[in-house]
Amino acid sequence: METGGTTLAVAGIAATRMTGLAIRPNDPKQVTAGWEICLLIDDVAAAYQHAIAKRCNPVTPPTEKP
Repeated sequence: METGGTTLAVAGIAATRMTGLAIRPNDPKQVTAGWEICLLIDDVAAAYQHAIAKRCNPVTPPTEKP
């Protein structure tokens, strides 16, 4: 995903272990840790479809503004 001058990376648990950082992996039996990444874009629906086409896992499709 193009982010301009910002580098955006997503890593799995195995990759975080290689960095030596102390983490507590999410447990599927518990509520996950809260976090958020915000990117400002003009066409949310198109960006969502692009992410899905690139094999991102959908969570909630975009909705129209109230």
